Amino acid sequence: MRPAQFLRDYWQKRPLLVRQAFPSFDPPLQPEDLAGLACGDGVLARLVTHDEERDHWQVRNGPLGEDDFARTGNANWTLLVQDVDKWDADVARLLQPFNFLPSWRVDDIMVSYAEDGGGVGAHVDQSDPISAARDRGADAAQFFLGDPQNWKGPSVSYAGGAAALRARNAARRA
Repeated sequence: MRPAQFLRDYWQKRPLLVRQAFPSFDPPLQPEDLAGLACGDGVLARLVTHDEERDHWQVRNGPLGEDDFARTGNANWTLLVQDVDKWDADVARLLQPFNFLPSWRVDDIMVSYAEDGGGVGAHVDQSDPISAARDRGADAAQFFLGDPQNWKGPSVSYAGGAAALRARNAARRA
């Protein structure tokens, strides 16, 4: 599929599953490499474990140690490492086929490894959108509780349109 068709028909409109998008894909990292990276200072990593009997999820944030992995066993855990493209040049090259996307929409490459029964439970994100909005001086923060791929821009029903609304808000701040 050409980038123009993807952007026109799918980008922020609907999901797209592409099977065998990279038919001869050879993973640049092995699980041991990822675990080693997760033990490094400054690496954003987390180990998610699941106690099936109690249906309890637990997360341990990195840097991780060898003892963290020794306690995991062979099931019910997942390792997630963020910003792997910043630490490994081969992983960074995985972004090249997607250079047609706006660069501000590409955050990082997160790599995960899971044993049988592993998962992530409830999603945990490191960012704080309320603080980020406040730091930018925003009057409002918007949260999407539905599918972000179906997002449509807000309709402005303010007399004079969005420009008049911005002017009014700027005058209030002055």
